[in-house]
Amino acid sequence: MLGPRRGRPNRRAGGAFVAVSAGRSHSCGLRTNAEIACWGLDRFGITGAPADEFTAVSAGGSHSCGLRINAAVACWGVNEHGETDAPVGAYIAVAAGLNRSCALRRDHTTACWGAVAVDLQGNNDT
Repeated sequence: MLGPRRGRPNRRAGGAFVAVSAGRSHSCGLRTNAEIACWGLDRFGITGAPADEFTAVSAGGSHSCGLRINAAVACWGVNEHGETDAPVGAYIAVAAGLNRSCALRRDHTTACWGAVAVDLQGNNDT
């Protein structure tokens, strides 16, 4: 039985996909029409991807991030540690972790945010 904090299962994810990513209790896929669909335990908005066109998606612990067609990053879900507060910029890749996220800028440097956001050079990043 699901408790009030655990959310309700959301299994509406039919259709064709070009990419898929699995998080802790949810998954997200990038549809052929560039929209993102997420399914699994729908708690704290983790399956509520924004309506837009994307080129990539990554499911994390209790949040997800997508790379918009304009190269901006959008994240949604639990934001307890700032993991959905993506910095403004132009990116070519994004990855969502347990309670942090990182993205690769067009100049091939990293930006990380969320809990203990440390870039690949060991510098604190926001």
